[in-house]
Amino acid sequence: MSPVEPFSDDSPLGASGAEGVRALRVAVTRPLSGERLENLLRDAGHAPVHFPLTRIEAPSDPRPLARGARALLRGEMDVLLLTSVRAVRSLAQALETVAEGPWRRPEGLQVWVIGDATGAAAARMGLVPDRIPEHFVAEQLLEEASSWARLDGLRILFPRAAAGRSLLPETLARAGATVTLVEAYRSVDDGEEADRLVRAMGRGELDLVTLTAGSQARVLARAMRGTRPALRCAVPMVAIGPATRMAMVAAGLPEPTVAAPHTVEGVVAAVKTVAGGLQ
Repeated sequence: MSPVEPFSDDSPLGASGAEGVRALRVAVTRPLSGERLENLLRDAGHAPVHFPLTRIEAPSDPRPLARGARALLRGEMDVLLLTSVRAVRSLAQALETVAEGPWRRPEGLQVWVIGDATGAAAARMGLVPDRIPEHFVAEQLLEEASSWARLDGLRILFPRAAAGRSLLPETLARAGATVTLVEAYRSVDDGEEADRLVRAMGRGELDLVTLTAGSQARVLARAMRGTRPALRCAVPMVAIGPATRMAMVAAGLPEPTVAAPHTVEGVVAAVKTVAGGLQ
């Protein structure tokens, strides 16, 4: 676990960061440390502090993902739906395993993704996206999907987290598609990290908290039960998108600033907005 580190003497709290914006101590709650969001925050003059509220683990049963990978390679799927970089990585490993060597994208396969980062990860493994919705949310994909293909009878492989939202698969199924859901990874709560984050908030060691998934919001809300009401609003929060914002509000967390666009770059822009308001 990384400690809460103060600014160095040559970059004190309250000093101006990039473009004259106040530098903030920002909690990053994503599972992986040293990733792009933390690097972007440092580049913007802020001090990211890592509190991984969830950790990523392999599927509880790897066989469904392997079966999905085989079906994909045999040309038994019309669409591959990808909504996270982690799902892309897990599928890539499964494809390499079942193919026992190099594999080729099946002819006619459509690849639909949500988010530029997901699209870039898919392209690196040889699955260049055919469709990316303008806004990186499930609702936008559903709005546009009917113009991309006839959904009735469409065979869709959807590798995702074990406890993902039901909106996409259920709506596509109601439109007549056959959606094969496979667990690509599990997001496991880390209550100890959540308690550590709440203690840091209570001691005034953080200026802002970023949340990039509904699961993170639920873990944090559980850790804050029993704390004084003022603490919930003492530290501003940023949500990566509307789904995370909805999870935060439903869990009893304060209304956050929502990133636009719904990417890590958008999160950094939202942090800048909050920092400007704190000057």
